Amino acid sequence: MIKYFILFLAIISFNNIGAQDYLKVLGRKKYTLKADITRLKISFSDNAESISQKSKLIQNLDTENLNITIDTSTQNLVIIDIHKIDDFFKIKTICNNQNIYPSTYYIFQNENSEYQDNLAVQAIKNATAQASLLAKVMNKKIDRIVNIDDVVEKYLFYTEEYPESECMKKVLVWFNDYMNKNEDPDKTEYDTNSKTGLYAIWVTYKLK
Repeated sequence: MIKYFILFLAIISFNNIGAQDYLKVLGRKKYTLKADITRLKISFSDNAESISQKSKLIQNLDTENLNITIDTSTQNLVIIDIHKIDDFFKIKTICNNQNIYPSTYYIFQNENSEYQDNLAVQAIKNATAQASLLAKVMNKKIDRIVNIDDVVEKYLFYTEEYPESECMKKVLVWFNDYMNKNEDPDKTEYDTNSKTGLYAIWVTYKLK
Protein backbone atom coordinates (compact mmCIF):
# COMPACT_ATOMS: atom_id res chain seq x y z
CA MET A 1 0.00 0.00 0.00
CA ILE A 2 2.83 2.39 0.82
CA LYS A 3 4.40 1.68 -2.58
CA TYR A 4 1.20 2.72 -4.39
CA PHE A 5 0.88 5.83 -2.22
CA ILE A 6 4.40 6.96 -3.16
CA LEU A 7 3.81 6.17 -6.85
CA PHE A 8 0.59 8.22 -6.84
CA LEU A 9 2.37 11.28 -5.42
CA ALA A 10 5.32 10.86 -7.75
CA ILE A 11 3.00 10.85 -10.80
CA ILE A 12 1.23 14.02 -9.62
CA SER A 13 4.56 15.74 -8.99
CA PHE A 14 5.96 14.74 -12.38
CA ASN A 15 2.88 16.14 -14.12
CA ASN A 16 3.35 19.42 -12.27
CA ILE A 17 6.93 19.90 -13.48
CA GLY A 18 6.51 18.52 -16.99
CA ALA A 19 6.22 21.83 -18.86
CA GLN A 20 8.70 23.88 -16.87
CA ASP A 21 12.03 25.38 -17.87
CA TYR A 22 13.26 24.76 -14.34
CA LEU A 23 13.58 21.50 -12.46
CA LYS A 24 13.70 21.22 -8.66
CA VAL A 25 15.21 17.96 -7.40
CA LEU A 26 15.86 16.60 -3.95
CA GLY A 27 19.39 15.21 -3.71
CA ARG A 28 20.20 12.83 -0.88
CA LYS A 29 23.13 11.11 0.72
CA LYS A 30 22.80 8.34 3.29
CA TYR A 31 25.42 8.37 6.02
CA THR A 32 26.47 6.39 9.06
CA LEU A 33 27.94 8.03 12.15
CA LYS A 34 30.11 6.20 14.65
CA ALA A 35 29.96 7.19 18.30
CA ASP A 36 32.78 9.42 19.54
CA ILE A 37 32.31 8.66 23.22
CA THR A 38 31.19 5.56 25.10
CA ARG A 39 29.49 6.55 28.35
CA LEU A 40 29.13 4.30 31.37
CA LYS A 41 26.69 5.19 34.14
CA ILE A 42 26.97 3.50 37.52
CA SER A 43 24.47 4.03 40.31
CA PHE A 44 25.35 3.57 43.98
CA SER A 45 23.30 3.61 47.17
CA ASP A 46 23.87 5.47 50.43
CA ASN A 47 24.99 2.50 52.51
CA ALA A 48 28.60 2.12 53.66
CA GLU A 49 29.33 -0.89 51.47
CA SER A 50 28.20 0.87 48.31
CA ILE A 51 30.12 4.05 49.17
CA SER A 52 33.26 1.96 49.73
CA GLN A 53 32.70 0.21 46.41
CA LYS A 54 32.42 3.56 44.66
CA SER A 55 35.64 4.86 46.23
CA LYS A 56 37.51 1.70 45.29
CA LEU A 57 36.31 1.95 41.70
CA ILE A 58 37.50 5.56 41.36
CA GLN A 59 40.84 4.58 42.87
CA ASN A 60 41.28 1.66 40.47
CA LEU A 61 40.44 3.86 37.52
CA ASP A 62 42.93 6.52 38.61
CA THR A 63 45.75 3.99 38.71
CA GLU A 64 45.22 3.06 35.05
CA ASN A 65 46.49 5.11 32.12
CA LEU A 66 43.05 5.75 30.62
CA ASN A 67 41.76 8.42 28.25
CA ILE A 68 38.54 9.01 30.18
CA THR A 69 36.54 11.70 31.97
CA ILE A 70 34.97 10.84 35.32
CA ASP A 71 31.99 12.83 36.60
CA THR A 72 30.99 12.32 40.24
CA SER A 73 29.10 15.60 40.66
CA THR A 74 25.73 13.83 40.92
CA GLN A 75 25.19 12.09 44.24
CA ASN A 76 25.22 8.27 44.05
CA LEU A 77 26.09 8.36 40.36
CA VAL A 78 29.39 7.96 38.53
CA ILE A 79 29.55 8.85 34.83
CA ILE A 80 32.57 7.72 32.84
CA ASP A 81 33.14 9.07 29.32
CA ILE A 82 35.51 6.83 27.35
CA HIS A 83 37.30 8.05 24.22
CA LYS A 84 39.15 4.86 23.20
CA ILE A 85 37.58 1.45 22.68
CA ASP A 86 40.53 -0.30 24.36
CA ASP A 87 39.85 1.68 27.53
CA PHE A 88 36.21 0.56 27.42
CA PHE A 89 37.23 -3.10 27.75
CA LYS A 90 39.71 -2.30 30.53
CA ILE A 91 37.03 -0.47 32.51
CA LYS A 92 34.50 -3.24 31.97
CA THR A 93 37.02 -5.70 33.41
CA ILE A 94 37.61 -3.46 36.44
CA CYS A 95 33.85 -3.17 36.98
CA ASN A 96 33.27 -6.90 36.61
CA ASN A 97 35.97 -7.64 39.16
CA GLN A 98 34.04 -5.48 41.64
CA ASN A 99 30.65 -6.91 40.64
CA ILE A 100 29.66 -3.53 39.19
CA TYR A 101 27.47 -3.55 36.11
CA PRO A 102 27.20 -0.12 34.45
CA SER A 103 24.66 1.01 31.87
CA THR A 104 26.24 1.79 28.50
CA TYR A 105 25.35 4.73 26.24
CA TYR A 106 26.93 6.34 23.20
CA ILE A 107 27.59 10.01 22.39
CA PHE A 108 27.91 11.43 18.87
CA GLN A 109 29.91 14.60 18.25
CA ASN A 110 31.33 14.21 14.74
CA GLU A 111 28.74 16.09 12.69
CA ASN A 112 31.14 19.00 12.15
CA SER A 113 30.95 21.55 9.32
CA GLU A 114 33.55 19.79 7.14
CA TYR A 115 31.66 16.50 7.43
CA GLN A 116 28.35 18.15 6.53
CA ASP A 117 29.95 20.00 3.60
CA ASN A 118 31.04 16.66 2.17
CA LEU A 119 27.51 15.27 2.60
CA ALA A 120 26.15 18.33 0.78
CA VAL A 121 28.53 17.77 -2.15
CA GLN A 122 27.46 14.12 -2.41
CA ALA A 123 23.77 15.08 -2.17
CA ILE A 124 24.19 17.62 -4.99
CA LYS A 125 25.84 14.94 -7.15
CA ASN A 126 22.85 12.70 -6.45
CA ALA A 127 20.45 15.51 -7.38
CA THR A 128 22.32 16.14 -10.63
CA ALA A 129 22.12 12.46 -11.58
CA GLN A 130 18.36 12.47 -10.96
CA ALA A 131 17.88 15.77 -12.80
CA SER A 132 19.77 14.47 -15.84
CA LEU A 133 17.42 11.49 -16.11
CA LEU A 134 14.30 13.62 -15.66
CA ALA A 135 15.52 16.20 -18.18
CA LYS A 136 16.10 13.42 -20.72
CA VAL A 137 12.53 12.20 -20.25
CA MET A 138 11.37 15.79 -20.89
CA ASN A 139 13.54 15.99 -24.04
CA LYS A 140 15.69 18.67 -22.45
CA LYS A 141 19.16 19.09 -21.03
CA ILE A 142 20.51 20.69 -17.87
CA ASP A 143 21.84 24.17 -18.45
CA ARG A 144 23.05 25.08 -14.96
CA ILE A 145 22.25 25.09 -11.25
CA VAL A 146 20.33 28.21 -10.28
CA ASN A 147 19.61 27.56 -6.60
CA ILE A 148 20.63 25.29 -3.72
CA ASP A 149 18.47 25.11 -0.61
CA ASP A 150 19.66 22.97 2.29
CA VAL A 151 16.75 23.88 4.57
CA VAL A 152 15.23 20.42 4.45
CA GLU A 153 11.70 20.36 5.76
CA LYS A 154 9.91 17.60 7.63
CA TYR A 155 7.85 16.43 4.68
CA LEU A 156 10.92 15.36 2.73
CA PHE A 157 10.92 11.87 4.23
CA TYR A 158 10.08 10.30 0.89
CA THR A 159 12.74 11.65 -1.40
CA GLU A 160 11.09 10.62 -4.68
CA GLU A 161 8.37 13.23 -4.21
CA TYR A 162 8.29 16.86 -5.22
CA PRO A 163 5.38 18.43 -3.32
CA GLU A 164 4.14 21.50 -5.18
CA SER A 165 1.17 22.43 -3.00
CA GLU A 166 0.59 23.05 0.69
CA CYS A 167 -2.03 20.30 0.63
CA MET A 168 0.49 17.74 -0.59
CA LYS A 169 3.02 18.89 2.01
CA LYS A 170 0.46 18.39 4.79
CA VAL A 171 -0.34 14.91 3.51
CA LEU A 172 3.34 13.97 3.62
CA VAL A 173 3.77 15.41 7.11
CA TRP A 174 0.80 13.38 8.34
CA PHE A 175 2.07 10.23 6.64
CA ASN A 176 5.55 10.70 8.12
CA ASP A 177 4.11 11.18 11.63
CA TYR A 178 1.95 8.11 11.23
CA MET A 179 4.78 5.84 10.09
CA ASN A 180 7.64 7.08 12.28
CA LYS A 181 8.39 8.02 15.85
CA ASN A 182 9.85 11.49 16.23
CA GLU A 183 13.23 11.51 17.92
CA ASP A 184 13.72 13.82 20.89
CA PRO A 185 15.78 16.77 19.52
CA ASP A 186 17.46 17.16 22.94
CA LYS A 187 18.57 13.55 23.07
CA THR A 188 22.33 13.14 23.55
CA GLU A 189 22.69 9.53 24.67
CA TYR A 190 21.98 6.58 22.42
CA ASP A 191 21.76 2.83 22.97
CA THR A 192 23.77 1.87 19.88
CA ASN A 193 27.28 2.88 18.81
CA SER A 194 26.26 3.90 15.30
CA LYS A 195 23.35 5.66 13.67
CA THR A 196 22.33 6.27 10.08
CA GLY A 197 20.71 9.30 8.56
CA LEU A 198 19.80 10.95 5.30
CA TYR A 199 21.24 14.31 4.29
CA ALA A 200 18.90 15.95 1.79
CA ILE A 201 19.19 19.16 -0.20
CA TRP A 202 16.96 20.87 -2.79
CA VAL A 203 18.71 21.78 -6.05
CA THR A 204 17.01 23.82 -8.78
CA TYR A 205 18.28 23.48 -12.36
CA LYS A 206 17.72 25.63 -15.46
CA LEU A 207 16.82 23.48 -18.44
CA LYS A 208 17.51 24.10 -22.10
